[in-house]
Amino acid sequence: MAEDSDTDPVLATPLESTPLPVTTPCTATACPEVATLATDVAVLTAQSTSTCAAVEKLTAAILGNGKTGLVVRMDRIERAHRWIARAFWIVTGSSLAGIVGLGIRRAFGGD
Repeated sequence: MAEDSDTDPVLATPLESTPLPVTTPCTATACPEVATLATDVAVLTAQSTSTCAAVEKLTAAILGNGKTGLVVRMDRIERAHRWIARAFWIVTGSSLAGIVGLGIRRAFGGD
């Protein structure tokens, strides 16, 4: 079955080539929808500007922008925590070794 070139393959209906109707241009006074859309665009533009300013402020707080930001502060806190944990385990391990050594010495007749 051969398809006709003037037939839409999806709908299998003939393609229509009717011109679109010409209308008069819509202005704010003629169409209240245009005025509403213009107001909405202005509100969205203002909201977008304030949102961008807030994002830039948060980015500066996180990264620092010339000062110590949250990233640097968190890195310093994590390094201090690692140092404290390492010191704790060194003290705990040496104390435990001393206590075990004393116990072995007393158990096997040392001084």
